[in-house]
Amino acid sequence: MIASLVRPLGSRLVNRLFWAVFLMSIALFGCADAGGRAALPGGDDTTTTGEGDNTEEPSGSSVSTDDDATDASDATDTDDASDDASGDVTDGTDASDDNQDEEDDCGGCADNQVCNDGVCDCFEGFTDCDLVATNGCETLGECECEYGEERACYFGPIGTENVGTCRSGIEICNGIGWGFCEGSILPEQEPCAQDGLDQDCDGLTDEPEDEDGDGWFRCDGDCCDSIFQQCAENPALVNPGAYEFVGNEIDDDCDGEIDNVSPTDCSGGSVTSGVTADNMVMAMDLCQYTEGDPDKWGVVSTGLTNSNGIGTPQDIQVGVLNGLGAGLVAPLANSTVAVISSGDARGVGDPGYTSSKSDGSLTADSGPSDYLAVHGNQLQTSASCPATNAFVYDTVRLSMTVRVPTNAQGFQYDFRFWTYEYPLYICTQYNDFFLALLDSEHPDIPEDKNISFDAAGNPVSVNNAFFTTCDALECYDSDHFFTQTFLAPDNNSDGCVDALTCNSSTNQCETSLGACPDGSGDVLAFTSNVEEAGATGWLTTSAPVVPGEEITLNFHIWDTGDSAYDSLVIIDNFQWLVEPTELSTKN
Repeated sequence: MIASLVRPLGSRLVNRLFWAVFLMSIALFGCADAGGRAALPGGDDTTTTGEGDNTEEPSGSSVSTDDDATDASDATDTDDASDDASGDVTDGTDASDDNQDEEDDCGGCADNQVCNDGVCDCFEGFTDCDLVATNGCETLGECECEYGEERACYFGPIGTENVGTCRSGIEICNGIGWGFCEGSILPEQEPCAQDGLDQDCDGLTDEPEDEDGDGWFRCDGDCCDSIFQQCAENPALVNPGAYEFVGNEIDDDCDGEIDNVSPTDCSGGSVTSGVTADNMVMAMDLCQYTEGDPDKWGVVSTGLTNSNGIGTPQDIQVGVLNGLGAGLVAPLANSTVAVISSGDARGVGDPGYTSSKSDGSLTADSGPSDYLAVHGNQLQTSASCPATNAFVYDTVRLSMTVRVPTNAQGFQYDFRFWTYEYPLYICTQYNDFFLALLDSEHPDIPEDKNISFDAAGNPVSVNNAFFTTCDALECYDSDHFFTQTFLAPDNNSDGCVDALTCNSSTNQCETSLGACPDGSGDVLAFTSNVEEAGATGWLTTSAPVVPGEEITLNFHIWDTGDSAYDSLVIIDNFQWLVEPTELSTKN
């Protein structure tokens, strides 16, 4: 009995599971028929009794076959499975709708935010400091200050807050930082018109401003008074008293133009009669005069006297020429040179030239007292040559007082020296001098004030090491040696006077620069006989000065011991130097 029940029960269980899965598939994929019932296999949805059974059942009978019971049970189970499947699908849709509703409640969140329960919250570590919804949580970390917080502010120089017109202001926090310093007043330039206010907040009112300390005030035309103007590396070198230096792209003299240099070609040409000191200064290319303006750089005054400052030289002793020797030795700059001489200030072929070696007037004077006082009233051209008492003849002093530009740290000029004392009177007590004596406050100017000298400190003369334009002498020269050694020492007996040294390889007398290395050609500008004179090459003297000071430069030339055997100097190409300058004379 039991065994007969187990087999039908196991068969029915499998059957029910099959139909449950089948009906669930139909529910999920919408494969139900129009009546809402699932179609059975074979398409037959009618129920029949056993085949051939035509017996009518009694009214009210509840008897059914096992198959009917199975069908009823299967139908019930199938409905349950279908309901379960339908319920599962509905639950998943509801969960998705709930999440979407939650996002829709926030209306979309901004940067670094997430929606929680309808509210956009900051990601962990981020903060909304500025309280602006559209940019989300913009700050990583804590806020610098609290939104709307206020504090005092001032960004002017220390010591100027609430001094004069300067005032502190208020900063307001915008969440991500402090805003503009509202209401603050910082220092500014004082106006040139007096108004009783202290706009630069230094405790003074209406004071003249000279921030760079150059002696020029902004209201007096100093166009570059502060490094904050970014007008020059050193504003103190830029002002109306400065020299316009070409090439630095700066309006050095504050005249509104860049590189408009002062003219240097102001000489009117050759002057051999009625020559003035101004003619000679302009021939040297120094053209700007102060004209009484106490702030303007340039020539203040000039003078042309004898070396002691008394009397005047002969007209023939000074001149302005278009080069020496009818232009054989040409100017270095522009068209003229200044000439001073103890005899004729003329070269071969120039107006007024004479071939005389001695055109002096036998007029003696005491010479430059400031120079002689330092040297014990002695004149010595070289340590190798004898000194002599200061007996000077046929003297000339060209003097000029000049206000130095405020940006100039030095000046330079070029010159050449000729003399008839070569070769017979080398290293004697008769050697003529050329001196350039400078009065300046600069500490590098020597005590005797002479700024033109050779490497040994010797003044310019026939014994100077720069004496390089000449006809070289042989050691024991047969034409000159007897006279030379009679007048001058040859203590080492090398066949050359002691200002020179015999070179045994060349058998020539030479200085430290050699035996007349420049040749004798330019001697012909001075005399037609190259064996009776000699000269230096072009030499350049540079000297330091104090910017803005007034200097006095005195050029001297004279015959020493007597008025014979004259000498001559040409001077040209005066220039200002804006860089630190070393005192020197170079060839």
